[in-house]
This record gives sequence, structure tokens and C-alpha cells, in this order.
Amino acid sequence: MIQSLICLVPIAALFLWKAKIAGIGKIFDDYMSVDNMQNIRGMLAILIVIHHFSGMIEEKSVFFLFNHIGYLVVALFLFLSGYGLAYGVQNKPGYINGVKFLYTRIPKLIIPYWVAVIIYAVGYLAAGEPITWKAILLSFVSFKNIVGSSWYIFELIVLYIIFFLSFKIKKRKIALSVLFALVAACAIVFYIGDSFLEVWYRSIFAFPLGVFYSLKKDKIESFLLNKTLVRYIALILSLIALLSLRYACVILGLTYLQILFDITSSAMFSLVAVIMLRKIKLGNKALSFLGSISFEIYLIHLLLVKLIYSFYFNGQINLLLYFVISIVSVILVAYIMSFIDKNLTKLYRKIITK
Repeated sequence: MIQSLICLVPIAALFLWKAKIAGIGKIFDDYMSVDNMQNIRGMLAILIVIHHFSGMIEEKSVFFLFNHIGYLVVALFLFLSGYGLAYGVQNKPGYINGVKFLYTRIPKLIIPYWVAVIIYAVGYLAAGEPITWKAILLSFVSFKNIVGSSWYIFELIVLYIIFFLSFKIKKRKIALSVLFALVAACAIVFYIGDSFLEVWYRSIFAFPLGVFYSLKKDKIESFLLNKTLVRYIALILSLIALLSLRYACVILGLTYLQILFDITSSAMFSLVAVIMLRKIKLGNKALSFLGSISFEIYLIHLLLVKLIYSFYFNGQINLLLYFVISIVSVILVAYIMSFIDKNLTKLYRKIITK
């Protein structure tokens, strides 16, 4: 217990360092700025590492609290992605015209993913893990691959395509309705498809919700101006109720109801988290740096956490050292990977420009 607290207290301090709270009746107007979103992504990246780290250790500790936050963290990632795309449609002329949107956006996901495949292959082969060359080669084109949690990248690609098709429609209201309908159809397909796809639909509605928030931001903010405290409390209590019902379903084994509360609680969590950013501003240089490599952190962290786990499991290192080595190695490798990704992306842009 003490070791886990020693691990988590510095992380909490990192998140809260230079945090600001808006005064009574005030909000931060730039709460959805690019810089602020980068800070939030940095925090989310570390939380997803802690989530998977908590699943690796067997002893009872404070890390147990992070076992069930993965789908919520992913939901907020998806919300921010949807928000960013909708912001581009509103503020960048020609943002969605032609297929340029697809061949510029999707490679930003694919190139880092392919780099991750290579790193995972090298890591597993060097560690003597049972892995075949066939599995490695198939990983470049298949969502069933050697890269941990890579389903998120493939889901994003699907959502980008759906967004592109929906917003080819000029009327925003119709486009938004089509987006929600297509995302709902995808959720159903994921549900009835391969059992591997079960994680795909749990947080998926946070993406169109982010698009909706971006398009209706002014109206949502106007709504929150009246009876602000009451409406904030109502949203938070709704989230608590949904999470409580979700965890009750987990305990009672009510799978079908759990699916419903997975979807609703993840969407509500992302909405409440963003609305709270109007009053609480997180941000410092460390979070900004982590946000700049958050995608790489997400892609590479499971490899390193798993490889280091053997030293912890065999008693060669304790929990505190396992945590510190995991966090430091993830950030270091993600930074190097980010450098490679940026240069490969620049090369790709030069090629398509010519």
C-alpha cells in the first residue's frame, strides 16, 4: 500500500502542478485551445499506462482503483478527436473537400503504428517471446496484431472515414445525424462481430459527442450560464449514477446491461470532463511534453510494461522500482519513437506533395 502511494502521489502532483481554478462566476475561455488539449492528452496518456500497469500487478494496492478506467480514458481521447475534426470543418475552408482529408489524416495514425509494429517485434524477439514472422508481417495490415491496444488506432481510422462521409453533406444538422447513425451501426457490427471487437464499441459514442459539442459549443455554454452550479451538480451526479450502475452490472454479471452503461457512462464522462475544464485548468511544461508524445506513449507502453514485468514477478525488483522503470522507459522510448514518426511523416508529405 505504501509503495503504491509513493508511486501515485508524484503523478498526482505532476497533474496538479500549476493548475488553476477559475473564480466564482468565471470560466477559462481557452479551455478547448490546442495547448490545453495537449496538456489533457499528456495526462490521459499517463493514466492509460497506469491502467494497464495496475492490471499486471497481483498484490492489493491503490492501483486497484485504476483497473476500470481504461474505457473512460479512451472515451475522452475519442471526444477530443471528434471535437478537433469538427473544429477543422468550421474554421478551415476546404477541410473536408476531396479525399485529401483521408490521405493526410490517416497516415498520421498508420505511420506511428507501423513503427510500433517494428519496435514490438524487436522487443519480443530480443526477449525470447514466442512470436512468429507471420504474426509480425500480418500486424502491418491486421487489427489482430502484436501491438498492444492497437484496436484504438483502427477504430479511429473507421471513425475518420465515417466523419469524412458524413460531412460531405453540406447541411450540418443532417451530417451530424448521419454521423451518429453510422457510429451506431458500427457499434452494432462490433458487438455482433468477433469477440475481439468488444472493446471497440464501449467508448465509441464519445467521438460523435465531441463533434456535436464542437458544433454546438456556443449553445452549450449559453445553457450552462444559467443556474451554473445546479447544472454542474446534475451532470456530475448523472455520471456517478451511470458509473455506479455500470459497476453493479459488473459485480452481478449482467453483461447486456453493462454494455449499455459502458456506452452511456463513457460518453457522459467525456462530456463532464470537458465541461469541468471550463473551471479547472491543468497545464505545465511536463504535461505539454507528454501530450506531444501521447500517441507514441499509447502505442508503445504495453510492450515495455510487459517486458519489465518479468523482473517484478520473479522478485528481482519491487513494486516501486517496477513502476518507476516502466514510466521512465515508456517516456524515453516514446520520445525517440516520436522523433522517428515526425521525420517519416515529413517524408510522406514531401512524396504526396510531389
